[in-house]
Amino acid sequence: MLSSILEQFTNAWNEFKKLYNETSEKYGHHGYDKNKKSSDPRPHFWSEQDIVLHLSFLLQKEFGRYWVHNELSLANHTFQDFDSKTKEYVDIVISDPDRYADNWRKTHDAFVEVKWITRGKIYNDYRRWRQNSEKDCAKLKTQLSKNRCKNAYLCIVDDAPSESGITKELGETWEIKYSPVKVFLLQMSQQS
Repeated sequence: MLSSILEQFTNAWNEFKKLYNETSEKYGHHGYDKNKKSSDPRPHFWSEQDIVLHLSFLLQKEFGRYWVHNELSLANHTFQDFDSKTKEYVDIVISDPDRYADNWRKTHDAFVEVKWITRGKIYNDYRRWRQNSEKDCAKLKTQLSKNRCKNAYLCIVDDAPSESGITKELGETWEIKYSPVKVFLLQMSQQS
């Protein structure tokens, strides 16, 4: 069943990549004008939570209607062994609803964190983006080690690959360092 979770997640991720590319080509980012060279051809997502929403829709198609949830609070009311006074959240949770009905404090099938690295000088400190992505890897590894989830995935949507420093090799390094966390990377193709 664990490989099935990864396979189903990968199917949804591949569908998300298609959606990302289609929206980039068809709509572009808000304000995009195909006839202006200076216009920004980024995909049609407005925020990191928008990406979480669209990925969740695709995960629901893959897993079923009641399997996918957003913004699970990691706190002592959701996990008895939670020892922090500060709340943390997981962007997406994949959890079998039949097991969930018996005990909602059980081990979930997968936790997913999403990071969106946007392009633009005003909003970005790419070093901070890399640090926050790596912190999410560490958080996911902790959740796995505490048996709160069976699988953990970090999804990075990178609209600025030439500036961000996030590479496939970096993702592979994190997969080794934070094993068994799996890193999924989607980078906008370079457009001139």
